[in-house]
Amino acid sequence: MAKKKNNSFKSVDKLSRELDVVDNFVLKNWKRYAIGGLIVVVILGVVLFIYETRHTNSVQASEAVLSASTIPELQEVIKRYPDYTSVDFARLRLASKLFANKKYEEALKVYNDEIKSSSSDYATGIGRLNSAYVLEAEGKNSEAAEQFKVLSDNIKIPVIVRCQASYSAGRLYDILGNSKLAVSMLEKSAADKNTCLFWPEMAEKALNRINRP
Repeated sequence: MAKKKNNSFKSVDKLSRELDVVDNFVLKNWKRYAIGGLIVVVILGVVLFIYETRHTNSVQASEAVLSASTIPELQEVIKRYPDYTSVDFARLRLASKLFANKKYEEALKVYNDEIKSSSSDYATGIGRLNSAYVLEAEGKNSEAAEQFKVLSDNIKIPVIVRCQASYSAGRLYDILGNSKLAVSMLEKSAADKNTCLFWPEMAEKALNRINRP
């Protein structure tokens, strides 16, 4: 039993080291990967894995969630371990893969399941954030912008999620021609520069572009 536990924490250490590489890659290619929520999903996976192994000793469930990589595998893991904390990670990965395959309605359903089922404000926030990206992909920019705006005001959601939501809302309001709301939301994101990385910088760049004569 002790051997399994050691292997599990080695897996956590490996994931933690890989996290920096993933973050750097995503920051350079954010337009392609932001919609899938890759940054926050990977972070969430590490956090939930550690939580599960340390607090419930459910090594088997946690490792099954982390090893699942295809849509069928993720669906099977969710079905097999519906009551485990780490299944939040499985749902978010599944929805991201469905989105990548342009199965928007299926992705939205999984995100909504996560929002209803999760006991974590962080996972719920990611579900709401990414469901708004799905709406945007479907061409529902007004609805997506409003959802981002509402999420940015939700103090139960971690600041990193609110900051991204503020930026995304401002970006969409700019596209929709609502400069007043665009500036307001982008300024809100930019104001979080001391507590949030990347999105405030993107917001500042967007503001400079909007304010040009």
